[in-house]
Amino acid sequence: MQIKIRKGYIAVLGESWPLKLARFLSGHKNATISTTPPFIFFLNTSLERPDTVNHEKIHLRQMYELLYIFAIILQQIEFWYARLILKKSSYDAYKFTSLEQEAYLNHNNPNYLKERKMFAVFKYVFNKKDFTYNKDTGEVIIEN
Repeated sequence: MQIKIRKGYIAVLGESWPLKLARFLSGHKNATISTTPPFIFFLNTSLERPDTVNHEKIHLRQMYELLYIFAIILQQIEFWYARLILKKSSYDAYKFTSLEQEAYLNHNNPNYLKERKMFAVFKYVFNKKDFTYNKDTGEVIIEN
């Protein structure tokens, strides 16, 4: 495992228990990146691309604003609502959460964090988008 200090976060490279915990909590069994302020955990160095870093920095901002615990609570409520009430798959329920909606839909905009208003995540609570994500290119395609 390697630790590198970057602008705005600390990168931890390699398999780690936070990645395993993220897989468990998110239902995303193939998670390769996870964020726990001020750390971003990457399974390997090839994942530390501008789009993925921006995605995770959006999560850092969300977690700081929501004092971390409330971000986890919001994500879990939305995830389990999507799983149990809407009958979505684990991965679709993960993408349904407001935190992921904001991060995915804005991670290709390098200026997003400069332009973002405080508590912008709440705009995604009732304004959900269905989208597909290409993890190789970082491209997000909105379906509705």
